[in-house]
Amino acid sequence: MCSLLAAAGAGVLMVPRAGAAVVKRPLPVVNLEFLPASLALHRRDFWTDSVAQAWQLREAKPFSRITVHHQGAGLAASGHENSVAAAIDAIFGGHRRLGYADIGYHFVIDYDGRVWEGRSLAYAGAHVARQNDDNIGILVLGNYNRQKPSALSLKSLRTLTEALRQRYSIRPERLFGHRELGASDCPGKNLFDHVVSMRTAFIAKPKTMNTEGG
Repeated sequence: MCSLLAAAGAGVLMVPRAGAAVVKRPLPVVNLEFLPASLALHRRDFWTDSVAQAWQLREAKPFSRITVHHQGAGLAASGHENSVAAAIDAIFGGHRRLGYADIGYHFVIDYDGRVWEGRSLAYAGAHVARQNDDNIGILVLGNYNRQKPSALSLKSLRTLTEALRQRYSIRPERLFGHRELGASDCPGKNLFDHVVSMRTAFIAKPKTMNTEGG
């Protein structure tokens, strides 16, 4: 189950190491107005009232890559916002039981293409073992070894990753599936192929990178 096992490996990074700054107080919320209006963005307070335990989190380094995951549990299907919110909260609960200060991913995409804010971009994620400080984590709900991603979820993934690349000046070849960075089959063979196709398309596009950064 990628949503838990990936974070389990990543959890070792809660121990401070050289170059990783553990915050002493909550950092300012990152303004997400740079994301296109076409994305159906749900802010964190839609799915949880819980706040991150900031004193256990590290401030993110300048982002230089994006990693895509799948949930790897049950199959995803079209559903009401409330059921999706409950599913995300359950993932958060699993991460907390493993001792994490917050949900490990920065964004979650559901089967209907809605985008959900997870961990604030102010903080390093917890989604790839030993490779989190400069790495934006995106979870696509579903099991993409057993099902195919929906057209809506793929459209949102493409739009979200492109917006994040532009905002943080992330090179197009730095879009990864989890399996490329660790011992995992995540994000499932049926989603991974699309991640590779998106990366290839980004590389082929003329450069229009934002020079202002985050």
